[in-house]
Amino acid sequence: VKIPFVTHHRWYEASCSPIATKYGLSGGLPIKYTAWKEIISGVADTGSICFEQDWLQHTAQVAQHIGDLDSALGNMARVCAEKKITQQYCMTGPMHYLQAAKYPTVNSIRTTDDGYRQAVWNWHILNSRLCWSVGVFPWVDCFKSSSKGCVVSAVMAATYFPPSDKMGAENMTNLLPALRRDGVLVHPDIPGLPTENTFINMARGTAANPIQRTWTDHGNNLKTWYIWVPGANASNYTFDLAQEGVNAPNGAYAYEWLTKKGKTVTSGGQLTDACAYGTEAFDYWILAPIAPCGIAFLGDLSKYTSCGRSRVTALTHSATQVLATIDLETQESSVTLSGYATAKPNAVCSDNATIGAVNFSNNMFTVVLTPKAGARTPMNVAFGSDPTVGARRSAPSFLQASSITVSTSQGRITADMGRLSDFTVQVFTLTGRLMQSALCRNRSAWTSTGKRFEAGTYLIRIATPEASYVKKCLVR
Repeated sequence: VKIPFVTHHRWYEASCSPIATKYGLSGGLPIKYTAWKEIISGVADTGSICFEQDWLQHTAQVAQHIGDLDSALGNMARVCAEKKITQQYCMTGPMHYLQAAKYPTVNSIRTTDDGYRQAVWNWHILNSRLCWSVGVFPWVDCFKSSSKGCVVSAVMAATYFPPSDKMGAENMTNLLPALRRDGVLVHPDIPGLPTENTFINMARGTAANPIQRTWTDHGNNLKTWYIWVPGANASNYTFDLAQEGVNAPNGAYAYEWLTKKGKTVTSGGQLTDACAYGTEAFDYWILAPIAPCGIAFLGDLSKYTSCGRSRVTALTHSATQVLATIDLETQESSVTLSGYATAKPNAVCSDNATIGAVNFSNNMFTVVLTPKAGARTPMNVAFGSDPTVGARRSAPSFLQASSITVSTSQGRITADMGRLSDFTVQVFTLTGRLMQSALCRNRSAWTSTGKRFEAGTYLIRIATPEASYVKKCLVR
C-alpha cells in the first residue's frame, strides 16, 4: 500500500493464539519485549505509520499484577519508538490516559466508545481536556460524513480525520470545508478543549450547553478562535473572552459559520447566544480580533478552520492594515477571502497574484484572490485604507514528523526541524500551562531562552504551514 495507514490491534486468547503460546500473556496482552518486537516489526514492515491498541479497558486489559501494565505498554512503546511509528490508544480507562504521558510515541487517544455520533459529543468534549493535559491528541472514532457536527468536531480535534462512509455515499458538502483539494486537512493548532464555564456550570448543576474552543496562533499574541457549541439543550450560552484569554484590545468580530451572521464583541466581553437545539444541532463561531485599523480578518470562510495554517500561513495586524499570506495547492484556482471592517477597505496583493474588486455590505467584505498562471503560492494580500505588501515569501515545503527532533541539555529545550523552515514552537507543562512560545522564520532549529526549565516532562508543539506535531521531552 503506497499511502500511510493505521494498523488496528486487538487482543490475544490464551487458548488459541500462537503469540500466547510462545510468549505468555497477562490478561489479553503479552508483556515481553520480544513479543512486541515480533508483533510490531511486522506492522512497521507493511508501511503502517501508527499502531492502534484497542480494547484496553476490556478484553485487552492487562492482569492486575504489579508491573504488568508498565511492562506491556512500556515494551509496546519501546518497539514503536525503535520502528519510528506512533501509537493510538482506544477503549481506555483513566489509567491508560495517565500511562500515555510516559510514552512519546502515543500521540492520540479515542475519547468515546465505538462510533462517533451526536450522543457522545459531550463525552468527547470533556475527555479532550484529560487527553491534552497528558500531551495526547483527543481522537474521535469513525463517523458518517452526513453528520456535519461530527465533521466539525473531528476537524477541531486537530488529529486523524476518520470519515467512514460507504464508497460513493460520502457527503462532500460536509467534507470539503474540512479539506483542501489535495486532501490536506485545514485544522486548528491545538485540539478543541472545554471552556472554563463548561466545568463551572457542571459543578453548579446548571443545565447549560458545553462549549469547546481552539485557535490558530499567528504569533505576537494574535489568534483566530473557533468555538463549537453542540445543542445539548435549548438554553443560552456564553463564551467569555476575558476568562478564555482572548487578546482583543480593540474588540473582536464573531461570525456564526452556519447562519453566516455575525456580531461584534467588546474587548474582554462575552459572546452570548441561544443554541440551536435538536437532532444534529450545533452552533459554530469563528472569532477574529479587530486590528487597530478596524479590520478583523476571517480568512477563507469556505473552510471550517478559516485561518488554518494550511490556508493562512501568516497574519499580522498594524495601525494601518492587516497583512495575510495565503497558500493554495495546485488544484485550487482561486480563493475568496472575507472579513469585518468598520469602513470599506482597499486590497492589494503580491505580484504572483491578482485580486478582484472588494465587495462590502453590512460591514463585511469579500475579495477573490487568484494566483497568476504559472506562479507559485503563497501570496501576500493586505487590507486597509492604503495597504502595501512586502516581498513575496517562498512557498513552504512539506516536513515529515520523523525529520523533527526534540532534545534537552542543562534545562534548555531544542527543536531541530532538519532543514530551513517557517514554524512556531510552544512548550506546555503536562497540565496544559504554556511556558514559552516562539515564531521562527526561515530557521532550521529553535532553542528555549530565558529561565531554564525545571526537571520534568514537557509537551512540545511544533506547527508548520502544512501540519502540526506534538512531541514529549524529559528535562532531567
